[in-house]
Amino acid sequence: MTGGDRPTRSGEAIEFDSTIRRSKRETVRELVDRWCKAHTGRLQADLASTLGVHPVTLSRWRTGERAAPDWVLATLAEMLGVEVALDATSGWSVVGGPS
Repeated sequence: MTGGDRPTRSGEAIEFDSTIRRSKRETVRELVDRWCKAHTGRLQADLASTLGVHPVTLSRWRTGERAAPDWVLATLAEMLGVEVALDATSGWSVVGGPS
């Protein structure tokens, strides 16, 4: 198993493939920041409520302390009218919409 939150075995140790996760973290941060910019006056806590998660959970996803589930990327992208794409070489990216 490779990518995202799935461990890969290397000898006796279990390692995590952080390449895609790192890009995913950056993409979550970008989407949250875009939402906050587009909704001036609303807080990150408002976005958390809209997503049905605790504000601390959203904060952890945004800072990369925890990996966000794929549904979060899809939901944020839909809310912003953009697409999120995963490329095998470059990782996650946001396509379309204002930056």
